[in-house]
Amino acid sequence: MVSETDKAYIAGFIDGEGSIFATRSQRSISFRLTVTQKHRTVLDFIYDKYGGKFTLQSKNSGCWILAWYGRDAIQKVLLDLRPYIIEKRPQTDLVLEFFDTASCTNYRLDNVERQRRLTLADNLRVLNGGGRKYVVKGWKNHLSI
Repeated sequence: MVSETDKAYIAGFIDGEGSIFATRSQRSISFRLTVTQKHRTVLDFIYDKYGGKFTLQSKNSGCWILAWYGRDAIQKVLLDLRPYIIEKRPQTDLVLEFFDTASCTNYRLDNVERQRRLTLADNLRVLNGGGRKYVVKGWKNHLSI
């Protein structure tokens, strides 16, 4: 069980040092939640509470990345921390909305559902400071991340 104080601390850390973004595979939109830090102490603390996967960004930078992949892992972290997330609340809400309304598969989607998912992913990109890159002209080439 994660204390409310720890949740608030971790949410603040994600607000400041974290990223929530969409990625593309051949036929799906997936999400990633990451926190990057040069010193692992705080990341180890977060890992003890929520798990994740560690990678070293590069040997030159010496920065560590703690990341969560997949619906279950990301949803668990974001739902738990949402009351305390401030800066990344819009991104958090978009990803949680996507998870709440999307089935586990992206195959055989009708055009309305495809458009809705693309719009959510596009809105996330814009919130993160990027331009609109999602094009709704069929499924195969609709994302250019």
